[in-house]
Amino acid sequence: MTKSECKNIDSIQNTIVCGEDTLRGVSLERSWSKDHKLFVHVFYNDLKATAVMNRLYSTVRQLVEEAQMNPDNGKLKNEFEHYLVIRKSPKNESGYTINTRDDVIAQELESAGYFSH
Repeated sequence: MTKSECKNIDSIQNTIVCGEDTLRGVSLERSWSKDHKLFVHVFYNDLKATAVMNRLYSTVRQLVEEAQMNPDNGKLKNEFEHYLVIRKSPKNESGYTINTRDDVIAQELESAGYFSH
């Protein structure tokens, strides 16, 4: 599914109500090969997307706090490198600047809440 299709899935026309649950969904026809077509049903669950986002934001926020206390924490080195940019900085009292890698976070959230069948 392309970004424009993802953007367009979240509409009243694509809303599917199943009991108390509400999803958005579309059916797409794609070429499998020159002679074969494939039908893909793509769904979006905004509650799942929000839960994934909240969990990721919480994790990254905790990593920022840990990095502020101990930027050289060997146990969290991989997580720090993945989600944070930590640089030495004499301007800050701690001796470091800590920034989040927003591009990594956005990429992880890009497909949150989407599933296909």
